[in-house]
Formats: sequence, structure tokens, C-alpha cells
Amino acid sequence: MLMFFMKRILNFAICLLIYSFIFPQGFVNNGAEISVKKGALLSICGHDGNYINLNDGLHDGSILLEGNIEIKGNWINNSASNVFKGNLTDGNIIFSGPDEQKILAPHYADFENIIIDKTNQLKICAPKCFVFGNLIINKGAFNADSNIIILHKNWENYDTFLTNNSIIVFNGNDHQKIIPSNSPLDNIIFNNSFTGNYDIEICQNLLINHYAQFLNGVVYSNNNSQVVFNNNASSNGGSPYSFINNVVVKKGEDEFIFPIGKVDNSDLIWAPLKISQRHLNDIFTCEYFYKPSPNNSNPLYMMFPVTATSKVEYWSLKRIFGNSTPYVCLFSNDNIRSDILIPDSIIIADFDSTQMKWQSLGGTYTLLSSNSGNILSAMPYTTNTILTFANKSSIPLPIDILRFKVECFGNFVEISWTTASEINNDFFILEKSFDLVNWEFVSKIYSMNNCCSNINTYNVKDEEIISDLHYYRLKQIDYDGNENVYLPIPVKCNEQFDIIVYPNPCKDYINIRFNN
Repeated sequence: MLMFFMKRILNFAICLLIYSFIFPQGFVNNGAEISVKKGALLSICGHDGNYINLNDGLHDGSILLEGNIEIKGNWINNSASNVFKGNLTDGNIIFSGPDEQKILAPHYADFENIIIDKTNQLKICAPKCFVFGNLIINKGAFNADSNIIILHKNWENYDTFLTNNSIIVFNGNDHQKIIPSNSPLDNIIFNNSFTGNYDIEICQNLLINHYAQFLNGVVYSNNNSQVVFNNNASSNGGSPYSFINNVVVKKGEDEFIFPIGKVDNSDLIWAPLKISQRHLNDIFTCEYFYKPSPNNSNPLYMMFPVTATSKVEYWSLKRIFGNSTPYVCLFSNDNIRSDILIPDSIIIADFDSTQMKWQSLGGTYTLLSSNSGNILSAMPYTTNTILTFANKSSIPLPIDILRFKVECFGNFVEISWTTASEINNDFFILEKSFDLVNWEFVSKIYSMNNCCSNINTYNVKDEEIISDLHYYRLKQIDYDGNENVYLPIPVKCNEQFDIIVYPNPCKDYINIRFNN
């Protein structure tokens, strides 16, 4: 075993370390300063090829590492301070022993770049391990064993990571990447202070078993990789400076806050969503969109009491496995940005893709501060599409049309429509046109039911057959003389097919069925 006790002897060793240098059994540093130059390899081999950093009581042993140190035994640091000096991202410590290797440090375990290569297992036996460069698992297993790893660069796993309730802290001040392979992380803390947006890149699906804390840094993916929270995994819900700018997946039945948001140019928009009351085997995905909700101000797409939906934002919440219908809580961390000016008028609305309408999930908006708040739905979320903030009204819409249909027969055209509710409705007027500009009267039909939500179907026969393309539209007039016009649908009977268009009105989505 080669031992350095005096700095005068160490100066001689510095010159030798410019080239490859092999210590067949082990290496003990008793307070010396060691320099491994760029391109040099210091190999500590043999079954007991340990690196031991002692403390002589006056000086802590240190290494200026620009090249590589390969070690086949244990790394033992008894010093109370950093081992490495200088630029802390230049050199590599390569663990390549045939048996289990350990990092032992009662006070301080710090490294530049760690490379695990062909080792049986590298086990950390230190409360905290600081890695100022990359941590790369090329071949072999890395056992964190309930300890804390504070990483300033990339996490690259190409083999096996044994998490064992450890905590991985992404604490860089530059762009960081996570390549987790198939190994989940138990606990993770995001605290990257690079630019404030697009800081930590997920290059493969990242599985989290226990807890994720978001302090600083936006987590994102360029290849549609997702962060997956397993059953009983939780998060702090994100923060104004840290969230996931992508789809998040949650498995299991526990209450969960999706730590999501969006980067808009240089602005960070944190917009968490909470779900509760689910089943064990459920899998939900959630993503936030900082753009207007579809058909947000068109009354034809509103179901009472919804009068308008957000012109600012919406969430996509989808159940991809299971059958639960959770209650949902939406958060706004900036009421002014979210256009929530009158909190008492706010409810949650979700989009019913069958009826093509926004419907109410109810709820009461709660102010958490002068400019933030949240709202919990009064009814469970069932539509499995999108949802957002909405304004409510105490005045019911007159009718709710489920379907508007036109069918050609031998000597007449049949026009029919079905309503789900009619309130204050007096009558309908059916009109037709050749050019969508000039409309002519076809029929006047009085309301069957103007008091409640019974389903009614109306049928009208137009016996004035027209072979050319023409259109039918429906006008609804209430008792106050107000009218609503519903979008026209086309028909061309000599083509020997019938057209059914539903729902009507429509704008972004439409179903067209061709009979015969």
C-alpha cells in the first residue's frame, strides 16, 4: 500500500500522475494534495483496491482531478470537507470492481463525475453524496440505500438503480437531463436554478414511487416522455417556479395534485389540478393548456347554467384505465390572469363531447389570497375530456337541442329535431335556403313542453322537393320574443343519400351520417 504523509513527497507524485499510474492494492491519502492531469488514469486495482482519504489533524486530503481515477474497491473519505478541488466537473471516478463496492463517508462524500462501469453493485453508505458533474450507470447496479444524492448535472441510467427510499435532488445551475431507464425513483426534489424555464429534461418515462417536491426549475420533455406517479405517490403540487410542462400520469386511488403548468414565452404559469375519490386500479392523465377553451363564448355550446367558459386556459383530464368518476379541484394562482373578476359567479364546466356542450360541475370559488383561489366541483367528473373555469347564470337557456336531422324520401323531405329541455320556449320556425343568405318559410311548430327537461322530438315534412343542394335551419322564439338561430344543415336529394348532422348547433366538432 502506497502512503503519502508529506507534501514534499506528494510533489513528486504529481509529476508521475500525468501518465497512467497503477496502485495494485490500495491508496491512502493522509492530508496530501494530489493532481491527476487531463488524459491521465490513476488505477486503484486489486481486491482491496480502496481509496482512503485520511485527516492528519492539520490538513484534509484533496484531489485536483482533470483525468480519470478507476477504483475496484471502496471509496472512503474520513475528511470533514470536500475531497475535490478546482473545476468540479472535469474528472471522472470510475467504479469497476468485480464485487460490491461502497462509498463510505461519515461526514462528506463529494465527486465530480461518477461512472459505474462493470461493477457488481456500488452502495452509498454516506448520509449525503454530492455529485457536481454527471452520474452515469453504464453497467452494474447502483444502490442509494436510503441516502440523499445531490446532483448538479445529468442522471443517466442504462442498467439498474436500487432506490431504497433514497432522495435524488436535481440541484444544478445549468440544463439537466434525466435518463431513468426502467428504474423508478422513490423521492425526487427539483431545485434547478438555470433559467427558470425548460430546465430539467425527461428523456424517458420517469416513474416516482413516493414523493416529488418542486422548488425551482421547469420539468419538460422533447420526446413525449411522461412523469408517472405510482399508487400512493404524491407531490407538493408544484410551485410558481417549478412544475411539469407536459402530460402527467397518476396511478391508484389516493388523492393527488397534478404539479402541472405551462411556459408561455418567458412567463411561468403554474396551474395544478387535484383529483379525489378514485379506485385502486385507476390511471389518469392530466395536462394544462394556456389557451382559450373551445367555443368559450358561443351560447349554442352552453348548457344551463353555463353562460361562458374561460378565454384563457383549460385542462385535459382523461381516465385511461378504470371506471371511477373523481371530484376535481381547479387552482388559479393569478385571478387577474385567469380572468376571474367575480369569484361568486365562477363554477367548473366540462365539455360533453356527445352533446357538444359545456355542462356545469358546480362548485364554489374560494379565495386563498387577494389574487388566488381554487374551486372544488360539486359533482363528479364523468366526461373524460376537458374542463375549465366557467361563468354561471341564474336565467335558464330556453332549449337544449340534442339532434337536428334531415332525410330524403321519394316525394318529400323529413326534418326532425330532438330537445332535451325547453324553458320559456314558445315555438319553432323552420326555414330553407339555396344560398345561406335568403331564407324562406317552411313551417311553424309550437313547443310541446316549456316547463321542464323532458325529451321531445319534432317532425316536419317538406313536400316541395328540390333536387339541387339546399339548406334547412331552425329558429327558436321564446315568450319574450327573443329568438335563437341554429346552424343550417345541407341536403341534396337527387344524390340518393340522406344526411344526418348532429349535434346542432356545432362549430369545432360535428357528426355527419350518410344513410343508404
